[in-house]
Amino acid sequence: MTVKGKITAPPGSLRKLYEELSLEERICEYCGRPIRRNIDLYQGRLYHHGCLLSAKERRYRCLGCGAWLSWLELGEAEVLGRRVRSCPICGGRVKEVKRR
Repeated sequence: MTVKGKITAPPGSLRKLYEELSLEERICEYCGRPIRRNIDLYQGRLYHHGCLLSAKERRYRCLGCGAWLSWLELGEAEVLGRRVRSCPICGGRVKEVKRR
């Protein structure tokens, strides 16, 4: 079920999403591919379980205010048909921090 563009599901009912949503509607927010199995719901958005874990591990640093953010916390806008990620606190540019 959806509420204002976000998907909601009671706890423990992720399996019902396979029945309620068609394959075209089950698109992973992280990789953009259809979700055939291992579905996860985080803040009203659908992810593959592995993609969600990867998104939580990716770290970014804001070049404006210095905040440390995960991929899931970044702001998103579309400029000239291209997705641009920015800091949700100050709106500044972000840079991915590579782990050693």
